[in-house]
Amino acid sequence: MRRKHTIELHSFMDRSFKDKKKVNRKTSPNINLYSVSPLILLDPTICLMGVGLVSIALLERFFEYQGNYDVAEALHTGVNIAIPCIAFGFIWKLMLAVSGAFL
Repeated sequence: MRRKHTIELHSFMDRSFKDKKKVNRKTSPNINLYSVSPLILLDPTICLMGVGLVSIALLERFFEYQGNYDVAEALHTGVNIAIPCIAFGFIWKLMLAVSGAFL
């Protein structure tokens, strides 16, 4: 069933019925929106994690080139453990930096 609104002829003719502000019964909460800058990736902690990972990979490649396969295999095992830790650390640091929280 539709809701009917009755208007007096006098208020209809001078259009004063449109001046009343409608009250919004469902008020939405205030939401703060934040933008994310790509410069956040230049954080020193994130850069050090990336440089460390690349240097370990280059060191592993160097030992393999020299013929030290057992040392290269040990580095490879360490890198296989370190890559997920560094990736989760990167995601954690990025989330903290975006949210504005600091440890």
